[in-house]
Amino acid sequence: MKPVPESITVNTGDQHQVAPLIDQFMVETVEAVKEVTKTHIGDFKIESGEVSDGPNHISNDRVTYPGFRNQVIALVMETHTGLNHVRYDFFRDLKGLR
Repeated sequence: MKPVPESITVNTGDQHQVAPLIDQFMVETVEAVKEVTKTHIGDFKIESGEVSDGPNHISNDRVTYPGFRNQVIALVMETHTGLNHVRYDFFRDLKGLR
């Protein structure tokens, strides 16, 4: 499995440039878990949603994560800056999988 990608920042509107990296990261993570746990794709679920910074305000920020048997195994955090940029941070934690 490849290492977790470094954070990347793009101009707003250029998010499509990061989509292949996100897709590859998710696929590699799921494949690694399938290999370690000898399980099948039905045990996985990829979720994505907006981040709320208060009860009445949903931001433009998003979190996308694959889950395995109700455990978050990785995530991509998409945050919008005040400088018209979008930053992507990648995280993975496969410790404790069986």
